[in-house]
Amino acid sequence: MFVLIAMQKKFLSNLFFLLTLNLIIKPLWILGIDRGVQNEVGAEEYGLYFALFNLSFLFQVILDMGITGFNNRSVARESNIIQTNFTNILVLKLVFSMLYIIITFGVAYTLGFGDKHWPMLILLCTNQVLGSMTLFMRSNISGMLHLRADSILSVLDKSIMIIGVGLLLWSNIVTQAFQIEWLVYGQTIAYLITLVISSILIFHYSKKIELNISFKTIRVIVMQSYPYATLFLFMALYYRIDGVMIERLAGKEGQQEAGFYAQGFRLLDACNMLGYLFSTLLLPILSKLIKEQKPVNSLIRLSLSSIVVMASVTAITSYVFRQEIMDLLYIESSSYIADIFGVLILSLSLTSVTYILGTLLTANGNLKQLNTMAIMGVFVNICLNYLLIPEYKAYGAAIATISTQCLITVFHIVVVKFTFSFKVTLKQITKYVAFIISLITSCYLSSHLPIAWMMKFAFSVISGVLLAFLLQLLNVSGLLSVIRVRND
Repeated sequence: MFVLIAMQKKFLSNLFFLLTLNLIIKPLWILGIDRGVQNEVGAEEYGLYFALFNLSFLFQVILDMGITGFNNRSVARESNIIQTNFTNILVLKLVFSMLYIIITFGVAYTLGFGDKHWPMLILLCTNQVLGSMTLFMRSNISGMLHLRADSILSVLDKSIMIIGVGLLLWSNIVTQAFQIEWLVYGQTIAYLITLVISSILIFHYSKKIELNISFKTIRVIVMQSYPYATLFLFMALYYRIDGVMIERLAGKEGQQEAGFYAQGFRLLDACNMLGYLFSTLLLPILSKLIKEQKPVNSLIRLSLSSIVVMASVTAITSYVFRQEIMDLLYIESSSYIADIFGVLILSLSLTSVTYILGTLLTANGNLKQLNTMAIMGVFVNICLNYLLIPEYKAYGAAIATISTQCLITVFHIVVVKFTFSFKVTLKQITKYVAFIISLITSCYLSSHLPIAWMMKFAFSVISGVLLAFLLQLLNVSGLLSVIRVRND
């Protein structure tokens, strides 16, 4: 019991620290820098960047082949393994990086991208390589449960880009119009600095790392990590392929439509960081608890309840005020673009749930089930995109996204229910249903108040949080008791 309480306390304290950092840095990046770049260069030019970025991201799995997830889980279970595995994994990642670049450019050529696209695609692929290396370094740091250091590293690259790209956007350092390539250059510099600092911390925390290369060890690592690789590939496909398919299938308006979609998707991506942050903290903790055969139900319930409330409040209030939000953030805004954002943001609650449940299944080693669900998601998403994009353009892709996510979320719930025998009572279901209905009603009534829309938005958010407390979906005393017992 003491171990479980200690783990919950560690999770909560680091979650608050991580959320604080990200609530400061990520909104500055998304709403300040990224939005500023989109407004400065226009939807068409940003749409091309968005399509190329998604193309470079699709094959990121080749850079990693599941090694980062496997390594994080392994180090969390046995921290000394880093001493023998580190150099071997590094060699593997260098080989995978070369393979990744060859395959990405081969696919780009097949899809019809021409000479004018190569310079930017080269830089974007380089950034993916640097980012993947950094994630591997961070997997060792978080696996050793140095979660605060990992939290700082998670926002370091964005912090550097905020300063560098922000100066180019809003200062008089340069007189010419902002170029989309400058954003890519800024990413390269930021990733390099973060990678160097991460590497230094690895050697500091691990004390001793063997520099010997063992092909036998490399073979074992590949065999054990490939299920993680296939999972990441299929998840990336159904989550990132939309931008590429819009640019290719929407005809002459492809680049512009991809830019419209990017405006809504980037905001969804920013909000999805909440679920991602939960998962990065949960994976090493859950892996350790499961190995020691400790119960995880209370930690999962705590995480799910918190994230569902936060995601639902964000999603529903954002949908109700979707037009006002897009008008505030973007120069090129319309009811069409707002509706794309509205459909996308409604999927936030679904993706947040899958982050938590997917992390639990990963920690437990249920890679076969996760891969099966991901394959189904890819198939459904691609089919829906092919059916909807030619006629409905970016809006059709948004419908495909939320439909796919509904399917994936249901399957996650079913698999976790039968794998861990979680009991869901009618009372719990009733509370969540009552919360969602009350939240929708509150947002609708708030939208008709005779006050400024930002005040209506704030009132809706506050009402949603208060409803969660009244229904005991958020329980401060429960959170404090975890900390108080540990301190006692």
